Amino acid sequence: RGLYPFWRRTMLYPSFQIFDAPSREFCSVNRPRTNTPLQALVTLNDPAFVEAARVFAQQVLSWKEKSDRHRLRLAFIMATTRAPNDREIHILTDTLSEQRKEFKTHPERASEFIQNGKSTPSPDYSPIELAAWTSLASILLNLDETISRE
Repeated sequence: RGLYPFWRRTMLYPSFQIFDAPSREFCSVNRPRTNTPLQALVTLNDPAFVEAARVFAQQVLSWKEKSDRHRLRLAFIMATTRAPNDREIHILTDTLSEQRKEFKTHPERASEFIQNGKSTPSPDYSPIELAAWTSLASILLNLDETISRE
């Protein structure tokens, strides 16, 4: 799917501007490749990006692989097109555990978090598990190598 927001010549869509889209006033052959903290802020907080992370998390949870380690490995490969090393798997496993603890402590935050966006969350998964995996998917989708591939 693609997003086709109304794009005026005089004013850029805010997310496009943050990601250095050309203004369309002049022809642009190359786009600059940047990675700023503001871009990370958008990808971690914009409802569209949070919704994309939730849908990615639902896809990960639907896989026949039931082990967190296998799911993390496959999700990492889908996001970055490379296999994670042991250190990355360890960090992601710890992060997933921390997110589960956080959302178990505050289940209302989990329910609120997965409601971002226009699509409804799948009722097939517990809100706590889905919120934890959504948080992890958001991290994977926010990696520098995911956003600005060479």
